[in-house]
Amino acid sequence: MTSPSRPLESAGWRILVAIAGFNLIVGLLVFRDSDIALMHDWTSAWLHGRVDVYANGLRFVDYPPQGIVALAPMAMLPFGWSAIGWALLSIGLALAAPDIAARCVREDANREEITILTLMFLCWSGTRTLLQFTLLALVLSLLAWRHASRRPWLAGVFLGVAMMKPQVALPFTLWVVLSGSSRVLLSASAAVTESVTTCDPVHITSTSSLSPSTRASRYGEPDMPA
Repeated sequence: MTSPSRPLESAGWRILVAIAGFNLIVGLLVFRDSDIALMHDWTSAWLHGRVDVYANGLRFVDYPPQGIVALAPMAMLPFGWSAIGWALLSIGLALAAPDIAARCVREDANREEITILTLMFLCWSGTRTLLQFTLLALVLSLLAWRHASRRPWLAGVFLGVAMMKPQVALPFTLWVVLSGSSRVLLSASAAVTESVTTCDPVHITSTSSLSPSTRASRYGEPDMPA
Protein backbone atom coordinates (compact mmCIF):
# COMPACT_ATOMS: atom_id res chain seq x y z
CA MET A 1 0.00 0.00 0.00
CA THR A 2 1.16 3.49 -0.74
CA SER A 3 1.12 6.11 1.98
CA PRO A 4 -1.31 9.01 1.54
CA SER A 5 0.20 12.00 -0.22
CA ARG A 6 1.05 15.02 1.88
CA PRO A 7 -0.56 18.39 1.08
CA LEU A 8 2.77 19.65 -0.22
CA GLU A 9 5.86 17.83 -1.41
CA SER A 10 9.29 19.19 -0.54
CA ALA A 11 9.52 21.12 -3.82
CA GLY A 12 6.21 22.82 -3.10
CA TRP A 13 7.40 23.85 0.35
CA ARG A 14 10.58 25.32 -1.09
CA ILE A 15 8.67 27.31 -3.70
CA LEU A 16 6.23 28.73 -1.14
CA VAL A 17 9.02 29.64 1.29
CA ALA A 18 11.05 31.31 -1.48
CA ILE A 19 8.12 33.42 -2.74
CA ALA A 20 7.02 34.37 0.77
CA GLY A 21 10.56 35.32 1.77
CA PHE A 22 11.06 37.36 -1.39
CA ASN A 23 7.77 39.14 -0.82
CA LEU A 24 8.74 40.16 2.71
CA ILE A 25 12.22 41.29 1.68
CA VAL A 26 10.75 43.46 -1.08
CA GLY A 27 8.31 44.87 1.44
CA LEU A 28 11.17 45.88 3.72
CA LEU A 29 13.37 47.28 0.96
CA VAL A 30 10.70 49.15 -1.00
CA PHE A 31 9.27 51.55 1.56
CA ARG A 32 6.04 53.04 0.25
CA ASP A 33 5.83 55.52 3.07
CA SER A 34 3.27 57.99 1.76
CA ASP A 35 0.39 56.49 3.77
CA ILE A 36 2.24 56.25 7.06
CA ALA A 37 3.72 59.72 6.55
CA LEU A 38 0.23 61.18 6.29
CA MET A 39 -0.98 59.19 9.30
CA HIS A 40 2.04 60.33 11.31
CA ASP A 41 1.20 63.94 10.46
CA TRP A 42 -2.46 63.50 11.40
CA THR A 43 -1.81 61.69 14.68
CA SER A 44 0.93 64.18 15.62
CA ALA A 45 -1.46 67.03 14.99
CA TRP A 46 -4.09 65.41 17.20
CA LEU A 47 -1.85 64.04 19.96
CA HIS A 48 0.68 66.87 20.32
CA GLY A 49 -1.03 69.87 18.79
CA ARG A 50 -4.51 68.96 20.08
CA VAL A 51 -5.96 70.30 16.85
CA ASP A 52 -9.05 69.28 14.94
CA VAL A 53 -7.61 67.01 12.25
CA TYR A 54 -10.83 67.28 10.30
CA ALA A 55 -10.59 71.06 10.01
CA ASN A 56 -9.92 72.66 6.67
CA GLY A 57 -6.51 73.83 7.86
CA LEU A 58 -5.06 70.32 7.47
CA ARG A 59 -4.73 68.10 4.44
CA PHE A 60 -7.80 65.97 3.80
CA VAL A 61 -8.14 63.27 6.48
CA ASP A 62 -9.87 60.19 5.07
CA TYR A 63 -9.69 57.99 8.18
CA PRO A 64 -12.51 57.92 10.75
CA PRO A 65 -11.87 59.00 14.37
CA GLN A 66 -11.18 55.47 15.67
CA GLY A 67 -8.27 55.26 13.24
CA ILE A 68 -6.74 58.50 14.52
CA VAL A 69 -7.15 57.45 18.16
CA ALA A 70 -5.93 53.87 17.69
CA LEU A 71 -2.88 54.87 15.66
CA ALA A 72 -1.97 57.91 17.78
CA PRO A 73 0.87 56.08 19.62
CA MET A 74 2.95 56.19 16.44
CA ALA A 75 3.18 59.96 16.90
CA MET A 76 5.20 59.37 20.07
CA LEU A 77 8.21 58.42 17.92
CA PRO A 78 10.01 60.33 15.18
CA PHE A 79 8.71 59.43 11.74
CA GLY A 80 11.69 57.25 10.79
CA TRP A 81 11.50 55.07 13.89
CA SER A 82 7.73 54.96 13.63
CA ALA A 83 7.94 53.65 10.06
CA ILE A 84 10.45 50.96 10.99
CA GLY A 85 8.39 49.90 13.99
CA TRP A 86 5.21 49.72 11.92
CA ALA A 87 6.92 47.64 9.24
CA LEU A 88 8.04 45.11 11.87
CA LEU A 89 4.57 45.09 13.43
CA SER A 90 3.04 44.51 10.00
CA ILE A 91 5.21 41.42 9.54
CA GLY A 92 3.82 40.11 12.83
CA LEU A 93 0.28 40.91 11.67
CA ALA A 94 0.92 39.13 8.36
CA LEU A 95 1.97 36.04 10.31
CA ALA A 96 -0.94 36.27 12.74
CA ALA A 97 -3.77 36.83 10.25
CA PRO A 98 -3.78 33.37 8.60
CA ASP A 99 -3.39 31.63 11.96
CA ILE A 100 -6.44 33.45 13.36
CA ALA A 101 -8.39 32.83 10.14
CA ALA A 102 -7.68 29.11 10.26
CA ARG A 103 -8.83 28.85 13.87
CA CYS A 104 -11.97 30.84 13.07
CA VAL A 105 -12.93 28.12 10.60
CA ARG A 106 -11.66 25.18 12.60
CA GLU A 107 -10.36 25.48 16.14
CA ASP A 108 -8.32 22.29 15.89
CA ALA A 109 -6.47 23.25 12.69
CA ASN A 110 -3.11 21.52 12.79
CA ARG A 111 0.31 23.10 12.53
CA GLU A 112 0.94 22.01 8.95
CA GLU A 113 -2.35 23.44 7.70
CA ILE A 114 -1.68 26.75 9.42
CA THR A 115 1.87 26.87 8.07
CA ILE A 116 0.68 26.30 4.49
CA LEU A 117 -1.98 28.97 4.86
CA THR A 118 0.57 31.39 6.36
CA LEU A 119 3.06 30.87 3.53
CA MET A 120 0.32 31.32 0.93
CA PHE A 121 -0.80 34.50 2.68
CA LEU A 122 2.74 35.85 2.68
CA CYS A 123 2.86 35.28 -1.07
CA TRP A 124 -0.01 37.76 -1.42
CA SER A 125 1.26 41.00 -2.94
CA GLY A 126 -0.53 43.04 -0.28
CA THR A 127 2.05 42.01 2.31
CA ARG A 128 4.59 44.06 0.34
CA THR A 129 2.94 47.27 1.47
CA LEU A 130 4.06 46.97 5.05
CA LEU A 131 3.56 50.65 5.80
CA GLN A 132 -0.20 50.66 5.34
CA PHE A 133 -2.96 49.77 7.79
CA THR A 134 -5.05 47.14 6.02
CA LEU A 135 -3.38 44.27 7.84
CA LEU A 136 -4.24 45.78 11.22
CA ALA A 137 -7.90 46.16 10.25
CA LEU A 138 -7.94 42.59 8.91
CA VAL A 139 -6.44 41.09 12.08
CA LEU A 140 -8.83 43.07 14.30
CA SER A 141 -11.77 41.92 12.18
CA LEU A 142 -10.64 38.30 12.40
CA LEU A 143 -10.25 38.61 16.18
CA ALA A 144 -13.79 39.98 16.35
CA TRP A 145 -15.02 36.99 14.34
CA ARG A 146 -13.18 34.50 16.51
CA HIS A 147 -14.28 35.94 19.87
CA ALA A 148 -17.84 36.93 18.92
CA SER A 149 -19.51 33.96 20.63
CA ARG A 150 -17.36 33.72 23.76
CA ARG A 151 -16.27 37.31 24.37
CA PRO A 152 -18.82 39.47 22.52
CA TRP A 153 -17.96 42.75 24.27
CA LEU A 154 -14.25 42.37 23.46
CA ALA A 155 -15.11 41.30 19.93
CA GLY A 156 -17.14 44.47 19.52
CA VAL A 157 -14.19 46.64 20.51
CA PHE A 158 -12.03 44.84 17.94
CA LEU A 159 -14.68 45.36 15.27
CA GLY A 160 -15.23 49.01 16.15
CA VAL A 161 -11.54 49.81 15.81
CA ALA A 162 -11.30 47.72 12.62
CA MET A 163 -13.87 50.06 11.08
CA MET A 164 -10.97 52.48 10.57
CA LYS A 165 -10.86 50.60 7.23
CA PRO A 166 -14.57 50.11 6.46
CA GLN A 167 -13.86 48.24 3.23
CA VAL A 168 -12.05 45.58 5.30
CA ALA A 169 -14.38 45.39 8.29
CA LEU A 170 -17.68 45.59 6.39
CA PRO A 171 -17.96 41.84 5.55
CA PHE A 172 -17.36 40.95 9.19
CA THR A 173 -19.88 43.58 10.28
CA LEU A 174 -22.48 42.10 7.93
CA TRP A 175 -21.79 38.66 9.40
CA VAL A 176 -22.36 40.05 12.91
CA VAL A 177 -25.62 41.66 11.82
CA LEU A 178 -26.90 38.53 10.06
CA SER A 179 -25.91 36.30 12.97
CA GLY A 180 -27.82 38.51 15.41
CA SER A 181 -24.85 39.20 17.70
CA SER A 182 -26.40 42.21 19.39
CA ARG A 183 -23.76 42.51 22.12
CA VAL A 184 -20.99 42.66 19.53
CA LEU A 185 -22.85 45.40 17.68
CA LEU A 186 -23.46 47.37 20.86
CA SER A 187 -19.82 47.14 21.87
CA ALA A 188 -18.63 48.12 18.38
CA SER A 189 -21.00 51.08 18.36
CA ALA A 190 -19.71 52.16 21.78
CA ALA A 191 -16.10 51.94 20.58
CA VAL A 192 -16.85 54.08 17.53
CA THR A 193 -18.85 56.60 19.59
CA GLU A 194 -16.06 56.92 22.15
CA SER A 195 -13.55 57.57 19.37
CA VAL A 196 -15.76 60.25 17.83
CA THR A 197 -16.15 61.88 21.24
CA THR A 198 -12.41 61.80 21.83
CA CYS A 199 -11.81 63.52 18.50
CA ASP A 200 -14.66 65.98 19.01
CA PRO A 201 -13.51 69.46 17.94
CA VAL A 202 -15.25 70.86 21.02
CA HIS A 203 -12.56 69.28 23.18
CA ILE A 204 -9.54 70.23 21.09
CA THR A 205 -8.25 73.48 19.73
CA SER A 206 -8.47 74.45 16.08
CA THR A 207 -5.49 74.98 13.80
CA SER A 208 -6.56 78.60 13.55
CA SER A 209 -5.53 79.11 17.19
CA LEU A 210 -1.94 78.18 16.38
CA SER A 211 0.59 80.67 15.11
CA PRO A 212 1.50 80.48 11.40
CA SER A 213 5.05 79.38 12.23
CA THR A 214 3.75 76.56 14.43
CA ARG A 215 1.38 75.34 11.71
CA ALA A 216 4.20 75.49 9.18
CA SER A 217 6.64 73.51 11.33
CA ARG A 218 4.11 70.85 12.39
CA TYR A 219 1.85 70.39 9.42
CA GLY A 220 3.69 71.74 6.43
CA GLU A 221 1.53 74.80 5.97
CA PRO A 222 3.30 77.85 4.53
CA ASP A 223 4.43 80.43 7.02
CA MET A 224 2.77 83.49 5.48
CA PRO A 225 4.16 86.91 6.29
CA ALA A 226 2.15 89.05 8.65
